[in-house]
Amino acid sequence: MDVTITGGDLPLARSLGAALSGTGRVRLLVEQEGAGEPGGAERLAGDLRDPEFSARAVAGSEALVHLAPLLTNAAPLEALERAARGTYVLMQAAHAAGIRRVVTGSALALFDHLPASWRISEAWRPRPKAVPEELAHWLAELSTREFARGLLAAPVICLRLGTIADALPAGSAGRNWLHPEDALGAVRRALEFEPAPRGWQVYHITSGGPRLIHAARKPFAFAPQYGMLAEAAPGLRPSAFGSEPGVPEG
Repeated sequence: MDVTITGGDLPLARSLGAALSGTGRVRLLVEQEGAGEPGGAERLAGDLRDPEFSARAVAGSEALVHLAPLLTNAAPLEALERAARGTYVLMQAAHAAGIRRVVTGSALALFDHLPASWRISEAWRPRPKAVPEELAHWLAELSTREFARGLLAAPVICLRLGTIADALPAGSAGRNWLHPEDALGAVRRALEFEPAPRGWQVYHITSGGPRLIHAARKPFAFAPQYGMLAEAAPGLRPSAFGSEPGVPEG
């Protein structure tokens, strides 16, 4: 399968590009040119808000993995502009190119103000806080969802990812934690499984816990490989898979 991946500055996107490089042509979209290409993926630098760039980015691809909304290292207004307008322009290009599957990345942080023990399902409406990161996730979701309900004649799978971390100490309650390899496995699963032929489809992705319900069932049948992760201890740093390059963590 030929795939275009946005958010190529994220380690998760680069790891996905490397993992898929043997299955077809992989095009990794980045904001700026840089050294090195992951595992044979084609590197393409530009701004998704530019219609010509977005059209060139998806030309000839069968699937689009939109991870750029997870990259929120820009200034607040810039991040919101990229999430909303960038997603809109990209989905217009995907429609024109006849993309056959769209996978978009979002975050379970949209529910972080609710108790961790609640069995929040994909039917719940996110209630983002008025902070740029959460609003960017939500704006990108809304834009993609409306294309799924209208123009796009293809399945659109939204993965709301938990907080990605390499390792957590045992002995405390879990809350939406996601091992980086499970994050990678979920995105690959979204490209491989047989979804409904078109429309908006949402899955909550964690490495275990009360919010991993719908995604574990067929047809998605996501099976995390790293078991239940525990609550973060003070000072724990998120995995590089879920952090922006050049931005201090902690």
